[in-house]
Amino acid sequence: MVVRTATAVDQGSTGTATGLVLVARVIGFAAGAQVSGAFLTAGTRPGTETPAESAFVTGFVVAGAVTALSLLAVRTVNRPAA
Repeated sequence: MVVRTATAVDQGSTGTATGLVLVARVIGFAAGAQVSGAFLTAGTRPGTETPAESAFVTGFVVAGAVTALSLLAVRTVNRPAA
């Protein structure tokens, strides 16, 4: 992704573009870790420390939905001008 971004912009904007990609990745990683932790914590049965299987399923379904929506957004926004 970084290489593709760097080749898609002019040389003067390469640092800014790749920096923005890296910042977006770090923010996405931090947010994803917090959301997945919240799902697992919410799915933990009272009196135990182990999350239920449904908490993992919910987390994977949400992650899949976010990924699908992201791919759809990229495919529709990234259309070259005619």
